[in-house]
Amino acid sequence: MKQVVILAFDGALASAITGIVDLFSMAGASWNRIQNQQIERLFEVKIASPNGQSIQCINGIKMYAELSYQEIQHADLVVVPTIGAALLSVLQRTPELIIFLQYAQQQHFMIAANCTGNFFLAEAGILNGKQATTHWGFEAIFKQRYPQVELKVERMITHADHIYCAGGGLAWFDLGLHLIERFYGFEVAIQTAKSFVIDYRRDSQLSYSLMKIAKPHQDALVQEVQNWMEQHYSQNFNLDEIAQHFNLSTRSLIRRFKAALDLAPNQYLQAMRIEAARKQLEQTDYTVEQIMLKNPAAIIDANHSNSNKQYKEQLRIVSEVLHTRNYDSKLKKLIKGVMVESYLVEGRQDIGGNMVYGKSITDPCIGWEDTVRLIDKIAEDC
Repeated sequence: MKQVVILAFDGALASAITGIVDLFSMAGASWNRIQNQQIERLFEVKIASPNGQSIQCINGIKMYAELSYQEIQHADLVVVPTIGAALLSVLQRTPELIIFLQYAQQQHFMIAANCTGNFFLAEAGILNGKQATTHWGFEAIFKQRYPQVELKVERMITHADHIYCAGGGLAWFDLGLHLIERFYGFEVAIQTAKSFVIDYRRDSQLSYSLMKIAKPHQDALVQEVQNWMEQHYSQNFNLDEIAQHFNLSTRSLIRRFKAALDLAPNQYLQAMRIEAARKQLEQTDYTVEQIMLKNPAAIIDANHSNSNKQYKEQLRIVSEVLHTRNYDSKLKKLIKGVMVESYLVEGRQDIGGNMVYGKSITDPCIGWEDTVRLIDKIAEDC
C-alpha cells in the first residue's frame, strides 16, 4: 500500500484536499465494488499541516491534520493542494511548507502540486530549470516571479524527474489519475476514472485559457473589431478585409491588437473559432465534419501525387496555387496554405555509410536555397 500525504495549509482550496483524498482512497475500491469484486485499497492517505493542528480552508471549513510536516518520515507521494486565498499572502505566511519541500526534494520524495499550489514548489526553488504548469490565469505572475522555471501553461500535467505539476482548478482529478497510473498501471487508473465518471488523459488546458482573449483594455476601436469578429467569425474573411472595413491599414490593425490584447488579430479570430467549435461539440449533436464544413479550408500538397515526387516541381505547383488564389477570390478564402517538403540539402539518399547531413532519407525534398526563395515568394504574393 502506497503512502500519500496531503500538505494542507490555511487558505487552501477544500476540494483540492478532500477530492484527492477521496480519489486515492477509493482507487481499487469503488470500481471493484461496482463489479462485485473484492475490495483492495491501494493507498493510505494522511493530511499534514505546518504544526499538526487543524487548518482552515478558503471556504471556512476546518480540516483535521494527523501530523505536522516535520513528523513526515516516509511518503511515496506528497501533494500540495491549490492555494485558494490571496496567493502571495499564503506563500509568505507558510514558510514551513517551503522548508519541507526543500527537504522532500533532498530526500527524493515524489512531489506533486495542483494549480496555484505549484507556486509553493517554485518558491522552494525545486522547479528551477524544469518544466511546470499552473492555472492559466496566473501565467503572467508565475513567469515574472519565477523566470528560471520553464512554464508550459497550456499543459494539463508536467513531469520533471520526481516532480509532477497539474494545471488549474479541478486538474487535481487529472493529477490523481496520472499518479494512480504511475503507481498501479493504466487499467487501475481508467477503472478509477470510470467509477468517478470523469474523463481521463486530458492533456491540455488550452481551451480554457482561450477565455483570456476577452481581457479588458481601453482601445475602443479594437473593442469594435472584437465585437464585429464575434458576430461574423463563422464567415470567411482575411485581415486585409477587416482592416478595410474599419478604415485601417493591416499593419495598424495588427499593432493595435497586440498592444491591447497581446495577441495578433488572426490569433484572436482563430481562438474564437476554436472555442465556438468546442462549444458546438459539447452542446449540439454536430460532428466534427459538420462543424468544419461551416468554415471550409484547404491546404494544397505540392509534393507526392501532385508532383509525382519530382521535388523541383513543387516550386511550379506553389507558384500556380498562388496565381490561382489571386485570380479567384473564393479560392483565396478557401486555400489557407501549402505543404512543401524541404530540407537543408535537396534530393534524397539511402541509409548507408557515406550519408549527407541534412538530406532526406524518405521523400526527395527541395533544398535550403529554394525554400528561402519560395517562402519569400509566398510572402510577396499573399
